[in-house]
Amino acid sequence: VKEIKIAEADSDGVIYIAKGDNKKISIECLPKVATTKEVEVTSENEDIVKIEKNNDYSLKSLNMGDASIKVISKDLSKALKVHVSNYAKSITVNSENITLTKDKTFNIKAEVYPEDAENSELVFENKNEDVFSFENGIITAKEYGEGTLVVKTKDPSNISKEIKINVPDGYEIDKENNIAILYLDECNNTQEYKNVLNEMFNEIKENNIENVAV
Repeated sequence: VKEIKIAEADSDGVIYIAKGDNKKISIECLPKVATTKEVEVTSENEDIVKIEKNNDYSLKSLNMGDASIKVISKDLSKALKVHVSNYAKSITVNSENITLTKDKTFNIKAEVYPEDAENSELVFENKNEDVFSFENGIITAKEYGEGTLVVKTKDPSNISKEIKINVPDGYEIDKENNIAILYLDECNNTQEYKNVLNEMFNEIKENNIENVAV
């Protein structure tokens, strides 16, 4: 073995883990044709990080702080640092599926768990700026279509959550809930409005939909 790679470590050889979590580590011994690839992983600070081994090695974090671990093969060893902190474990939002008619808005609220996470800052990424805009927590529907708003943590936890945005064109048939929904910004008795109604009621009949909402 001439090189040991740990997928979970960054370029500085640091592995980040939240207090109380277990993190499996992926160990690769190079070159791949090496005859002996067996390794041992040890912790020099077992009050912070303990090593657990079943089929693979994993790190069990006990307390916040920095721990030194070693990955040891027959030919060489690799030293790594494990940083344990109160990182985010999840993101909660007030809605993961949002339906808006054109020009309507929705105020998205997102929070990090636990509340006392070391870094609770979140970043938002609009994947479909042609469908909706996003500014200061407000989603505004722009054009018909579907889009995604991604919420991410800024700490090393790399947790993210996707919020689906739907801007329907006229109506929606929800077979699962047995309901047809007609979307109206305003009610004008135009030919386009009549065509939409005809299409909707044809689909209601075809799918035996029993409920209609406007």
